[in-house]
Amino acid sequence: RYDMERPGGQHLIICPAIVGDLRWVKASTHTLYGKVSVDWQCTDDDKFAMTLTIPGNTAATVWLPDAAEPVEVSAGTHHFSIP
Repeated sequence: RYDMERPGGQHLIICPAIVGDLRWVKASTHTLYGKVSVDWQCTDDDKFAMTLTIPGNTAATVWLPDAAEPVEVSAGTHHFSIP
């Protein structure tokens, strides 16, 4: 989602939510600065893996499941894996 505290659409908030029996999500949307895509899955051994692509001139705050603190990322493709 867009960060409402930083208007202009250049900062996003990414919060994957694992609910019920949902095991994976693959989604994308186009913004003023390009395509944002998120692809995450919970593996059979309960690992969480996510690939996130943020367009140029854009940044994001990423809240990983069960994380105490968010991760700040800039434009590019980012890979996350947590047990």
